[in-house]
Amino acid sequence: MKWGRISVWIVTILLIAGALRVGKSEMLKIQAEQPLLSLKLSLGNNYESVYSWQKETGEYFVFLPDDESLSQAQIQIPWGTQVSVDGTTLQRDQLCEGLALNTPYALTVLNSHKETRSTITFVASNNIPSIFLDTASGDMDYIHMEKGNGEAGNMRLYLADGTLAYQGNLEEIKGRGNATWRDLDKKPYSLTLMDQADLLGMGNADEWILLANGFDASNLRNKIVYDFAGQVCTVYSPECQWVNLYLNGKYAGLYLLCERNEVGSNRLNIQEDNSFLVSSDLGWRLKEYGRDFFYTPCGLALRIRYCSLPDDQLHEIWRAAEAAIMASDGVDPVTGKHWRELIDEDSFARKFLIEEIFGNADAGAVSQFFYFDGSDPSRGIVAGPIWDYDITMGNPVNPGLTYPEQFHALRPYFLSQTDVSLYYHLYQDPTFAANVKQLYKEEFRPQLTELFENRVETYTNFIEAAAMMNQIRWESTLRETYDESVTRLVSFMKERLDFLDSLWLEGQVYCVVNTLGDTGAVVSYAVKPGQVLPPLPSKETETRKWYRVDTDTPYDITQPIYEDVTIYLKTLSAAAD
Repeated sequence: MKWGRISVWIVTILLIAGALRVGKSEMLKIQAEQPLLSLKLSLGNNYESVYSWQKETGEYFVFLPDDESLSQAQIQIPWGTQVSVDGTTLQRDQLCEGLALNTPYALTVLNSHKETRSTITFVASNNIPSIFLDTASGDMDYIHMEKGNGEAGNMRLYLADGTLAYQGNLEEIKGRGNATWRDLDKKPYSLTLMDQADLLGMGNADEWILLANGFDASNLRNKIVYDFAGQVCTVYSPECQWVNLYLNGKYAGLYLLCERNEVGSNRLNIQEDNSFLVSSDLGWRLKEYGRDFFYTPCGLALRIRYCSLPDDQLHEIWRAAEAAIMASDGVDPVTGKHWRELIDEDSFARKFLIEEIFGNADAGAVSQFFYFDGSDPSRGIVAGPIWDYDITMGNPVNPGLTYPEQFHALRPYFLSQTDVSLYYHLYQDPTFAANVKQLYKEEFRPQLTELFENRVETYTNFIEAAAMMNQIRWESTLRETYDESVTRLVSFMKERLDFLDSLWLEGQVYCVVNTLGDTGAVVSYAVKPGQVLPPLPSKETETRKWYRVDTDTPYDITQPIYEDVTIYLKTLSAAAD
């Protein structure tokens, strides 16, 4: 009995000791994960914390929402840590008076009897509103674990001058996107507010999108196209505004706060009854995420975003329009109707121009929205709203756009081999093509001149400080700098518009050469008759030669071009050698 009591005491003591060791270990882990310091900012009637961030190379940065906030910010230092800047030991709650922006100060940190030396730089945005968003857990770990994970939270939105524009609870913040979610550390998010709110003058709604523009170092492409479409398209186009995003006090980068493409009074305002909104995507991806979708007869995968029709009616409306567009005479053999009776031609022509002008490689299959309004069924299927343009305008993320000076051809040819590009088939109709050219000449081209002679420069000046701050934070994942990306965008668009002017305004005839290269993408080249192809990024080798797709015979890419042709790199067998 005595030994039994002793053994119980021994086990108890060991458990307590183990718990103390675990507790100490967890405490050390928490201390190690704590930021070096934070700044407490006075914004509106609130205090917001902005934490320091350390690059992989060791330097520290503090990212501020505006260039006026540093002098009045209070320094917050973790207990047990001593921080010195330029030889002066910082005190808790000390004001940052005397510290300047964009200056790498010598930094000394004494923590747990260990001294480390580095630099710390305070950088700031200007002109841009800021969102401070705190999750219920206090971090983003659970949300980043899987795209479908969401958390409640609280959000504050401040204008560039620090005025509080919105404060409220979030029902949920969660991840969104496909490649932008899967391939990048800078994540896009969707927000659901507890109550509808008008954010930055974009109208009352409770669903919002935070686009990361992680593939676009300029942070301009989506904004340029969304704003432009709002001027030249006759259907709803989503509005968006740049914001600096802070998640649980940690700077997350420059984002676009954007309206969601959805049915609603301040969004796509169509009758709720007998209507639908669909978008094209990759079928395997829709299956993977469990989305509600269907395949059209020609193989296009359409995600059902909203539908108040029976499935068979939705499918039949789409089938008839698609069959008519694909038919050589433009008539659906079942209903006997021409595609002009089944779709809104003007919206398709304007959407076609958006895709063509900005060089959207996804135009044939991905992120294409279409809707049907039950209040005006005779209008047919409408093309729009627009969405997803971060890899347009020569963005090097897209292999086909890496060589803009060699690339120019009409975008519908990009996916002509899959036979699912509605725009490609519509453009074969002489009347539709003539309407496109007229719209380009009379409406689009004047707006494009103003856009690239004035507005783009205004955009770049407006976001420059915020974009440079974003570049510091995400330098390791960006493929080029902000300046390089802007230069590439402007250069590509100058050449693109010169090409389209020659095609649609001057009547220049081109031969189109589609190349199926190493990446699997179809890259289209516009070549004047009698000229030769430019150097191709996909090269011939001893065992891989260019062949025509139609005849499967060798093709000499050094010869002058006199016809449209599609070629591919064929791997030759040993016997052929």
